[in-house]
Amino acid sequence: MDLISHKKELIDITGLFIESIKFRQPDFVDLIYQKFGPEIKEEGVSFINMAIESENVETLSIVIDKFKITQEAIDLLKSKKEKKEDLIEFVAKNKEFFEYNNVLIIQECIEESRFKVLSRIIKLGYILEDASEEEKLLIYEGANLENIKTLSENGVDLYKTSPNPLYLSVSKSSFEVMQYLVDNGSLISEKSVDKAKSISENGSIEMNDFLYKNRDAFKYTLAETFRHSVINKNYRVLQELFEDKFLLAKLDDDDVECGLSSGSFEMVKFMVDNGVDVRIKNSSSLIYAAKTENLETFKYLIS
Repeated sequence: MDLISHKKELIDITGLFIESIKFRQPDFVDLIYQKFGPEIKEEGVSFINMAIESENVETLSIVIDKFKITQEAIDLLKSKKEKKEDLIEFVAKNKEFFEYNNVLIIQECIEESRFKVLSRIIKLGYILEDASEEEKLLIYEGANLENIKTLSENGVDLYKTSPNPLYLSVSKSSFEVMQYLVDNGSLISEKSVDKAKSISENGSIEMNDFLYKNRDAFKYTLAETFRHSVINKNYRVLQELFEDKFLLAKLDDDDVECGLSSGSFEMVKFMVDNGVDVRIKNSSSLIYAAKTENLETFKYLIS
């Protein structure tokens, strides 16, 4: 018996291979396989499972080509909810081995807020423009401002695509994302405009402010601005409107009625103090004040 054969008899080759995988030693894993490959026995163990558990991509890339991938290994990989970034990227590159599709990869990137990984995956050849509606929805609905910037900086067209990221951010009232998209030339669809105005009208001072700031882009009319500001008691915007005498003169009876019907004495007094003529041509301002059952407002108007 020669010296090499004697040494091999003293060493548990399979055990050494297993320990190298567990302790994340890819160089050792590769060397042992090259020297003793045929003698390494995968009996009752799965080397791929071990590599997945170790979350070492270099080790996994070695064993994935040399041993059979089992359903157990696939299920194990999918069950690991907090994968390291390089492991997610590795799966994306080798998705056919792990029965993964783009939706699963995108979901994991979003769930773990791994948008930088997603951007790198896109650079590897995953073309967002060719993605399905479902895949795009997953990306845009899960994105915050930092994520949107990351995607944009990596060449993803967020502005003329469908589904429209702006509409989704409006639906979530994600104002930072909305402003970023508008400032960078996003397509502002009629659907996005209608959604934003509906949110403002139903009581959102933040949306009221956003629309007023971007009034030209969203075609936010004077009447809409005034009425929404009354609804939201947005005195800052109202003050700006009242300071422009030209705009003040354009308020019609319907606008005045909206203010008188607000039920707020402070709002009515604010309007009068800023020069709004509360005399209504076709009906009485007192009737609208009376409808609110606010005696203080009623007394103020008849005094």
